[in-house]
Amino acid sequence: MSLETLEQMQRALQASTSLSTAHGKPVHCLHSIFVPGDGLVLWLFSALDAIDIRDIYEANELPFVRIVEVMELTPTTE
Repeated sequence: MSLETLEQMQRALQASTSLSTAHGKPVHCLHSIFVPGDGLVLWLFSALDAIDIRDIYEANELPFVRIVEVMELTPTTE
């Protein structure tokens, strides 16, 4: 994946997540990690349901391999 393609995807995702949120399905792109050597991008979203994220990708015909739920685990200090 080229940097130009990544920037196009970011613009499409920003517009679509804003529209989704305005229609009552809050989706926010929190962060992305690009691994240029592998052409891999990992996107981190906040949403009520993974289906809402899948809908955004499919509506924009954006490529994805899978969408999975993750949980943030912050270490506690004792």
